[in-house]
Amino acid sequence: MSTHVVSSRWVISLCLFFGLTAPVAAQFVAWTAYGPGGSGNPAGRPGGKHAFVVDAQGNSYVTGTTINSSNLDVLTVKYDPAGNVLWQARYDGPAHGNDAGVALALDANGNLLVAGYGSNGTDNDILVLSYDPKGVQRWVATYDASQGDDRASDIVVDAVSGEAYVVGSSSGSDIITLKYSSSGQILWAMPYDGPAHLNDQAVAIARDVTSGHIAVTGSSLKADGTTDIFTILYDAAGSKLWTKIYNGPANGNDDPVALAFGSQGQIVVAGNSKNAAGNFDYRTIKYDAAGNLLWTAFYAGNAGGSDFASDMTLDVAGNVYVTGRSPTGASLDIVTLKYDAAGAVQWTATYNGSASGDDYAAAIAVDDAGRVAVTGYSSQFAGFVPNDKSPDYVTLLYNAAGVQQWAAPFDGVQRTDSASAVRFDPSGNVLVTGFSSIAGPSQSGGSGADVTEVRTLKYDNAGIRLWSMSAGVEGGFAERYGTAGTATNRRAMATDVHGKFDAAAPPGTGPNWDIRTAKFAPNGTSLWT
Repeated sequence: MSTHVVSSRWVISLCLFFGLTAPVAAQFVAWTAYGPGGSGNPAGRPGGKHAFVVDAQGNSYVTGTTINSSNLDVLTVKYDPAGNVLWQARYDGPAHGNDAGVALALDANGNLLVAGYGSNGTDNDILVLSYDPKGVQRWVATYDASQGDDRASDIVVDAVSGEAYVVGSSSGSDIITLKYSSSGQILWAMPYDGPAHLNDQAVAIARDVTSGHIAVTGSSLKADGTTDIFTILYDAAGSKLWTKIYNGPANGNDDPVALAFGSQGQIVVAGNSKNAAGNFDYRTIKYDAAGNLLWTAFYAGNAGGSDFASDMTLDVAGNVYVTGRSPTGASLDIVTLKYDAAGAVQWTATYNGSASGDDYAAAIAVDDAGRVAVTGYSSQFAGFVPNDKSPDYVTLLYNAAGVQQWAAPFDGVQRTDSASAVRFDPSGNVLVTGFSSIAGPSQSGGSGADVTEVRTLKYDNAGIRLWSMSAGVEGGFAERYGTAGTATNRRAMATDVHGKFDAAAPPGTGPNWDIRTAKFAPNGTSLWT
């Protein structure tokens, strides 16, 4: 059953970035918005880098999971450009088992498509939900291959017709690509079983807006235990045009992480390949529209060890951007590369956090001006929060020449914070989503087990803090711990004309919850509590 959530519990984060020094501009959060909450993985978490979209009006959408008693529900949230929650929609399937959202897509009418999986009581089915611009559910569609788990990995939509295409794993070992009508009927289903007839995993799907062709990529297990990258091209009617298998030079594991179309129907796949030394390197592959291999490129860092790509995107000129992590001595750094359309490296940018700990990239985006945003997490920012060594968000902005413009850390409450997706809005602002762990309250005093909240941040295009706010949704935190949740859809933070702001938050320091109100100056100095 789908429930349109109309009440929420507000959870406040008062985390300002002061005391941060670096050779780039200090960054401040424009706003933070908390989404679904729950305990453990994956409760209260976004679905990943495909689970976040921004529309032409600057509204942002995130989907993932929230806890419902002992099970998980799909929770989808829409924010306006100012960070206010416009609507929240929860889906609890008929079996009342675990349901999850993993990917989002928007059509030209502002309808939102959510892909993921839902329990049927025995195993999982592919799940697709459609919401109108106001968050009212339009339809629900499930796909069950009858044997084993079926789970969606990614979704893309024909923005004009509203027809949707989903790729996922079917029967626990094969690939399925589905086309849905704008009203949710399955128009065709195309299975794929790799050459070895073993386990195949879907990763991503893309649509060429000119031809309407659909490309999917994933990995196929071979008899020797290694994997290859498969890429398949279908036309809009579901006819397979070609299939390509990529086996790297070392005949080791090859696994994709991202897929995109170029302007002339070319297909670019990024992933990781094992080299002769037994380590992994970034691997980027480009095919022409007919499936001919145009070029491959790899990145192997200077310190040895394994380099892992995590995401890839293209700009309007066909330049390719890949980000990931690379070892540099005793730690890992974020390494981002730009290739031109012919596969030549244009620039390489390395980010080492101020504590010189491990830094991980999760996602990348590029805008029409060629600016590149990368987000992920960093193990520690020296001097940011004393004695806090838990991972924090890190978001980076590069100009078109690959020069870092700013680096923005975010530490929720001195626990794990991990960003998973990044987007530009039409005004050039940078939006990031991921999850933060917070200490759950205990009914008997002290702190309870950690719970996770989806957290969405917005930075302006210069990295200047505009304002900060946070919002939690019903479920997870409020339901799990039985708190009243009476601050329904109220803004718990206000900024005056001089830039000062006030915020109210429950500190949760004893057996009962108290209200604490604090006032901060524009530079983050506490004026009173």
